[in-house]
Amino acid sequence: MTVRAGVGEATPQSPEDWLRAGAPGAAQPDAVLLGLCERLLAAGVAVARVSVLVSTLHPNVHGRRMLWEEGRGVRISEAPLGTPSDAIYLNSPVNQVIESRAAFRQRLETRPAEDAFPLLQELHGEGFTDYLALPLPFTDGKCHVVGFATKRPTGFSVEEISALERVAVPLARLAEIYALKRVAGNILDAYVGRRAGQQVLAGSIHRGDLQVIRCAVFFSDIADYSTLYAAASPREIIDLLNRYFDTVCSDILARGGEVLKFIGDSVLAIFPSDTEAYANPCDAALAAALATTDALAKKTDGGSPALRHRVGIDFGEVVFGNVGAVERLDFTVIGAPVNRAARLCNIKDAELGAVRLSAGAAAEASERLTDRGRFDLKGFTEPEHIFVPG
Repeated sequence: MTVRAGVGEATPQSPEDWLRAGAPGAAQPDAVLLGLCERLLAAGVAVARVSVLVSTLHPNVHGRRMLWEEGRGVRISEAPLGTPSDAIYLNSPVNQVIESRAAFRQRLETRPAEDAFPLLQELHGEGFTDYLALPLPFTDGKCHVVGFATKRPTGFSVEEISALERVAVPLARLAEIYALKRVAGNILDAYVGRRAGQQVLAGSIHRGDLQVIRCAVFFSDIADYSTLYAAASPREIIDLLNRYFDTVCSDILARGGEVLKFIGDSVLAIFPSDTEAYANPCDAALAAALATTDALAKKTDGGSPALRHRVGIDFGEVVFGNVGAVERLDFTVIGAPVNRAARLCNIKDAELGAVRLSAGAAAEASERLTDRGRFDLKGFTEPEHIFVPG
């Protein structure tokens, strides 16, 4: 088979040169892979399946795979942290390519040996005739992998393999750029929250970069935390906090909320009005609070102490953005609703129950609520009405 001009030799229209130019017209990594595969096919390289596997720096994800299959487009999947290593490496040639930093090729016209990689058995069963995996070395010394497969009866030609090897060089550079951008986003999401992370990446990095938003403010902490702290070891306290944060944060995120920060045993979150994640921010905040209350009541964790919590919810305008010292900034929310939610949370009155709403939040919520009367809140000149579910 003759490889058309553009792959056999580098030309301005070749897949190789398109990648070297930064893949113009492709703004996201899946678009880069799709554009590359389309150009390979147009140049006469009979690829029918291309996968790019890149490990990533993320607190919960081991790595990411982009898979293009002819007629099916590009699919993206992630391997959660803790996925058994054999599921990621040993079932495919990935580990061999990473360790050797050399190409791996396997003809598949006949069924692979019984001890062959399961991936090769799978590809043969789907009609693929040839598989080529190439290293994608990054400048930080780590190595990742791109795999090509074809269904042509004769497999890849010598010219095609040479062309694919040349393509892998600029593909590694682009893959590293997108991986670094993704790592930056992952870290910001994990440490400052999705909304704040987007603001930072968009350029809101200066002290005083602020915006006023309307939101439900959610402030939560563990009831009787001081007593639990006094009776537990540091390791037990960390496990207890992680157990609590896992529960409350999953309920907040599941309802479209944004976790901004942890303060000791407390969680500060917001449910902004300008989002399509929910119809009513106060209803979403209340649903998250009730879900956490129910989950904690049902949790039994190998003899760990039972956890109870308190939640304060207010609604109104807050200032959202960068505050702090020149050398150390914090992306946070400031305003009376934040203070009020914290004071509602801090009231140690068991008869109020776990979830308390201000009059402002209650007025916005559509759920049935009961006015429990007026209470003095530290820092506020007038007693405040407190509403509870039911």
